Amino acid sequence: MTDDTSPAFRRSIAADLDRAVSWCRAYLSSRTASDWVFFACGVALGHFLF
Repeated sequence: MTDDTSPAFRRSIAADLDRAVSWCRAYLSSRTASDWVFFACGVALGHFLF
């Protein structure tokens, strides 16, 4: 039986979450204005069609 409440296990989860947040921030900051306009138009079109 493993002890999933160990400090090392929690640190591993925290490190994974930190990497995920960093990746999301980097990805979102690399998008250009035209990407966001295209996305918004797709959301609006989907809203009106469905």
